[in-house]
Amino acid sequence: MTALTTILGMTPLALEIGAGAENWSPMARSVIGGMTFSTAFTLIVVPVLYTIFEETSEKIKARIRKIGNRKENKINTGEK
Repeated sequence: MTALTTILGMTPLALEIGAGAENWSPMARSVIGGMTFSTAFTLIVVPVLYTIFEETSEKIKARIRKIGNRKENKINTGEK
């Protein structure tokens, strides 16, 4: 919500509406671009990366358990 209000608040400056806005227009465009990118990054990229790392760690844990179970079965049955 704060990102949206910041973007909307900078829109008149970016569009050069009002007296003296032409001086602040480049800064407003930079702020709008940065806020848009960071919001999209936070809401889309971070959860996707979290999911990928979570699934990968579960696969690794499953392989480790599988290897541990094989060794345990060999010990219990007396195999070498």
